[in-house]
Amino acid sequence: MEHELYTDLEKILDSVFGTPDIVDGVYMDVVAGVPGTAWPIGLPGNPVNNLADAITIMAAKDNWNLHLVGARDFAGTYTPVVVNPTVMTDANIAPMKVNSLVGLTIQNTTDGSHGVITANDAQTITAVLVGGATNQWNPGNAWSLTTYPYAVTFNQDITLEVAGDGYDITVAPLFSVHFLGDLSCKSLTNTTGVINIEGDLWTASVTNNRTVAVTGIAHIYGAIVNTDTLTYHGVYPEVAVNTTAINAGETDVLNLALTAGFHWTVDDLVLKSADPGANKVYVKLNKLVNGVLTTINLTTADPNGFEINNLNFNQYWSLNDMFGRDILAGDNIQITVKASAGGPYAVTGSYAHHSD
Repeated sequence: MEHELYTDLEKILDSVFGTPDIVDGVYMDVVAGVPGTAWPIGLPGNPVNNLADAITIMAAKDNWNLHLVGARDFAGTYTPVVVNPTVMTDANIAPMKVNSLVGLTIQNTTDGSHGVITANDAQTITAVLVGGATNQWNPGNAWSLTTYPYAVTFNQDITLEVAGDGYDITVAPLFSVHFLGDLSCKSLTNTTGVINIEGDLWTASVTNNRTVAVTGIAHIYGAIVNTDTLTYHGVYPEVAVNTTAINAGETDVLNLALTAGFHWTVDDLVLKSADPGANKVYVKLNKLVNGVLTTINLTTADPNGFEINNLNFNQYWSLNDMFGRDILAGDNIQITVKASAGGPYAVTGSYAHHSD
C-alpha cells in the first residue's frame, strides 16, 4: 500500500510538473552512487550506481539522457598544524563518501610521495606514503588524487545520449549501442558489438573488434587498436614511421587511400634516413590527378623526388623542406621512399593527419 501511494504521488507530480525530477536525465556515479530504481534515485544529488538501475529509471521516465559523474580529479592542502605519517586531513574539501576512495592513489605533491588509500571519511584520507622526501603529511603540504578508475559496460542493445567524461566505456559482445549525440570518455572498447555515435567523439584510446562508426568528428589522442571496421572523420593520433628504403621498389611512408566520403589532410611529416653512403634515398609524393594516382615533383633538383644523401641524412626533413608545402590535402595521398642502389636504409620519423 505504501509503495502504491508513493507511485500515485509520483504520477501526480509528473502530470503537474512535467517530470521535473528527471528533465535533465539520469545521473550515475559507480562509486559514490546508490542502487535502486525508485525516484528520487538518479537525481544529481542522489545518483544511481549501476547501469541496469539507470536504464530502468530512464525507461520509466522515457528520458534517455545518462550523465556519467564522479570521474574527476581532486586536490587540496593538508590543513592540520601537526605532522601525521598516514592520515591526510583537509578541512576545506567537500565531504566525501566514507571509504569511496579505497584502492586509489593519493599524491603528496609537495613531498613527492604517494600511497594507496586504505580508508577515508568525509575529510580525511588514510594511506602509507612512499617514494618521497619525508613520507608524511606536514602542515601546508599540497595533495592530489588521481582520477577515479570508473568504468561502465553496456550489456544490452540500447539507444541513449551520454554526458560526462573520464569513464572507460565498454560495449559487451554482440550488443549494439547507439549514442545519439557527442561522446566523451577516457577510453572506448568494443569487444564484438556495434557502436554508432551520431555526434563527435573525444577519447584517449579506441579498441575495436567489430564495428564502430562515428558520424561526427573523432578526436582520438592515444592508441587505436582496430581488428575490424572503424569508420570516422577527424583527428588521428600521430603515427610513427619506421620503414626501409630499398632499391627493388618503393616503400610506403604513408598511404591515405581513396575512401568514399573521406578527404585527407596531412598536417605534419618529418623524415630522416640512415646514411646511404655513396647512394641516395628518394622521397616521392603521389596524389590523385583527374582520378589517377600521379607522382608530383615539387622539387626540380631530381625528378625522382626529394633526395637524402650522405651530406644531409643526419637531420629530420619537414613537408616544407621536401615538397615546398606546409600541409598536403587530397582524396588519396601517398608518400614513398626508394634507394637509388644498395640498401636497405632505415627511414624514421612521424606524421599527423586528419580527415573531413
